Amino acid sequence: MNHSYLEIFAQHESLRQTFDYLQSQREAISELLEKENPQEIVFVACGSSYWGSLSAAVTLEDKLGIRCFTAASGDVLLNKAYYKKRFKKPLIIAPSRSGSTTETVEAIKLLKETYHCPVLSIVEYENSPLSQLSELCLYLPWCNETSVCQTRSFSSLYMTQLILASIWASDAVLLDEIERYIQNAPNMMQANESALQHIASKKWDHVVALGNGPLHGVACEGALIMLEMAQVPVSFYNTLELRHGPMVNVNANTLVVLFSSGIDGQRLEEDLAQDCRNKGAEVVAVGQAGAFPQQDNTFSPAQPVQPDLIGLLGSFVTQGLAYYKAVSTGVNPDSPQGLSPWIQIGTP
Repeated sequence: MNHSYLEIFAQHESLRQTFDYLQSQREAISELLEKENPQEIVFVACGSSYWGSLSAAVTLEDKLGIRCFTAASGDVLLNKAYYKKRFKKPLIIAPSRSGSTTETVEAIKLLKETYHCPVLSIVEYENSPLSQLSELCLYLPWCNETSVCQTRSFSSLYMTQLILASIWASDAVLLDEIERYIQNAPNMMQANESALQHIASKKWDHVVALGNGPLHGVACEGALIMLEMAQVPVSFYNTLELRHGPMVNVNANTLVVLFSSGIDGQRLEEDLAQDCRNKGAEVVAVGQAGAFPQQDNTFSPAQPVQPDLIGLLGSFVTQGLAYYKAVSTGVNPDSPQGLSPWIQIGTP
């Protein structure tokens, strides 16, 4: 059995460990925000961690009313002058599986030197350079994978950012929904596995991922895991942007994965999904129960949740699809050719 199989379909175990650990860190997490009183919160990350942060920033800004930004670590290094004057009094959140990726470590050094700002890091490798630059490091070693691609590690990193929002905003409802998702996850993942395998076996050969609001970033990550693990071409857009040009490439060989916020305009999302299906595409919709009644492939949480939790479910769905597509096409899901678990480059 491939390592990535258990890392995806048994990820509820690492989610539970992460949830329990973060409850033990509640006081330290709360004190950091109270002590620093930042004017803005800035997520700095690369790769999968960047896409998860893009979603988490929307959630955090909505919950706290503090301006939140997401910066790709490499963009900071390539545009130093801009980033040296972009912020006022930031708190940096730096999620990184390895804690050693060159761009992130160097970007954090630059921002700390410029703003003398605190850093909260979320890492999974012990004694990482990033942890040594941090005022608070949340260390999640049980989430790390044997395989190369981020699956359960991404889910826990993203969930950690949601829990930060729930703690800082005293949002007990969000925290309860997260715990309920974890409780339901073993049955949910087992119940949906055969459907994911069946969808992956179909003839589609490229993927379009769609999301909006707090789901845009995690939808982009859903596309990335399909690209990395299954090595199929992908594209990703803000949901309704698909009609503004990219729809021309939607056809009978397309898998469209739509992360539905279910807040405003759900009918618009449903209409778009149907338009894609009318063009022959295979459509997978991840949203609240009862949504997308005209679609065959829908995945929903057991109970109504805030949109942010749809992102956690959608991440599992795309990971499962990527795994089974890789297996069906003869790609090694544990170690796709040309990938490394973390990136080291020369410092600028």
